[in-house]
Amino acid sequence: MKKRLCFVCFLFGAVILAACGEGKEILEDSNVVPYESENVVTPQESPEEQSLERTVDLETLFAEYEEALAAEYENFLMPEKITIEGSRPCVMVEAVVPSDYDKYADEMAQTVLGDLLPEQYELVEIPTGALVYDDEDNKLYFSIDKSGFVSFEKSVGYKIRLSNDYDVVDIVHVDRGDSLDASYVLEDGEESLQDAVRYVENWFHENWTAFESDFTFRVKTIEIRQNGDKYFYSMTVEKFFNGVPLENIFTLGGSSDENGRIKYIPAIITLRMFNCDSIDVFTNSTTMLEIRETEEAEDGWLSLKDCMRMLEQLFAEYQVYEISDIEIKYVISPDYASLDPSITNPGYAMPGMHMKLRPVWSLIIDIPREKLLNANGSFTAGDERFYINVDMRTGEVWFDVG
Repeated sequence: MKKRLCFVCFLFGAVILAACGEGKEILEDSNVVPYESENVVTPQESPEEQSLERTVDLETLFAEYEEALAAEYENFLMPEKITIEGSRPCVMVEAVVPSDYDKYADEMAQTVLGDLLPEQYELVEIPTGALVYDDEDNKLYFSIDKSGFVSFEKSVGYKIRLSNDYDVVDIVHVDRGDSLDASYVLEDGEESLQDAVRYVENWFHENWTAFESDFTFRVKTIEIRQNGDKYFYSMTVEKFFNGVPLENIFTLGGSSDENGRIKYIPAIITLRMFNCDSIDVFTNSTTMLEIRETEEAEDGWLSLKDCMRMLEQLFAEYQVYEISDIEIKYVISPDYASLDPSITNPGYAMPGMHMKLRPVWSLIIDIPREKLLNANGSFTAGDERFYINVDMRTGEVWFDVG
């Protein structure tokens, strides 16, 4: 198995909790630090480090980040531009997982499948508690559970679903400003990337936000995959709260404590377009969220410049990393204490679970295509990435760099 390097560093107090410290094996298949760590190291700061300006106000946070991009680092190659739009992050956002979204089952099914549904259809409850409609003859599938986990499939997507057994011919980073001029032949005609993005974002605005009104949604990445002599678009859609996206890297949630409690979860929305102006496969992967409380602050923010100076020291003994993008995001942490203590082995997205959203500097490292090729030379992995996340308030660091 691939082994991961993992640790937590707290900028304030200069405490490093090392999950990969001396006398401990590196955690396999893990990319976040467990809740408990026996290895605590308190490094001595130099006079120069002690004199660093640790925090800035929000205005300075966005006014000076270009200095961090222009600087040279021993172990980081910085991108020329990054995906930061100046949106004001909150110190903390508290959200809750819905507990009754199954009551919207018929309304949601009608919304996402529309006229494709027969006049008479039946939603069947399965052992997990989800309500499901599965029609093999008409190639339609829909499911929803109490927490708002929704999936649907239609048309050719009913068979292919989210299979990655299809070559990726290109990856387009919409959020980074990649060109959307190209067009590809889909099952029922040719559609440009620009028109596909416009359709999907309009669809979310007109349909999905009625069920998850605290957020807005935008296409982040498109993988163009080939199916015989046709193509289809696989899209990742970001969820934004007041202009700041929620973390959507799938591998973020790897590690758990002895009770199976995951520390971080992603907010991933994945869809596929096989036909023009049609979402044929969809999953929001985890749950919907309802915002309950926010906490704001003008001061006390870790600037990108000081963040990079800290990371330069922290990664001094490792290789040089080429940073593809830097974003401000919210990471999502389940608050297990919000559940009834009598519940044993709770899932990370149980109905009624509270979630804490915290802002981070997220350094994105795209994994080169050549490192993801199959044995036969084909490329089906798609958009895979490593990351380094740094809490913008505490300086806590966690990462997956391979």
